Amino acid sequence: MKFIQSLCFTTYIFLSHPTFADTTAKDEVKLPSVGQKVADNSLWQTQGYGYILEVNGSDIRFYDITENHCLINYIETDEYPSSNISITQGGAELEWGTIHPVQLTQLKALPKLCQQNLIASIHDQNYEFSAPQTFDVFWFTFAENFAFSKELNWDWNTKHPVWRKKISAQTSEDVLAEVLEELLAELGDAHAHLYPSPFKMQVLIRLKNIFTALLNLK
Repeated sequence: MKFIQSLCFTTYIFLSHPTFADTTAKDEVKLPSVGQKVADNSLWQTQGYGYILEVNGSDIRFYDITENHCLINYIETDEYPSSNISITQGGAELEWGTIHPVQLTQLKALPKLCQQNLIASIHDQNYEFSAPQTFDVFWFTFAENFAFSKELNWDWNTKHPVWRKKISAQTSEDVLAEVLEELLAELGDAHAHLYPSPFKMQVLIRLKNIFTALLNLK
């Protein structure tokens, strides 16, 4: 599953299979021995799901990462203790309440995208609503993680400029919500819904066949 804190909305994605967006350079890192406690300040990238994890003492900070975006996920941050990360042969895994734990690859450092161009979200004091930026975080999160693009014959790269023209810098949150609702309707998944609230938009996406897919994960 994926629970994304993306600017003015929250996205909850159950993936039918992991995707592997190459967002960081995987430098060689000396791994702890199997059974050792995960090191403080160590960094880990999930295999699929679009997360980077930063161990902070007993807690874990989550980053949402796409090829072009990075922001702190305040929903998932501190949701799981760092003791949920177990060192395995050649990597680690995070136990987060699914049938199989998510596999992790250790990183030497945060990608430059997160170091130099971290996007402010609604929890940050310097946050300012931007419909184009919010739309792009939403769009590329789906493009890199949505499990049924091939089955739907949905080309995210081709369709992006068409949908992007529907909004501008002057687009309000309400109008953006309408565009996202239209997009979810086009995807046609019965488990995808947009929930507006007075404070933020919440997008709840539950993709099909999660249990069958998770049983097949290696």
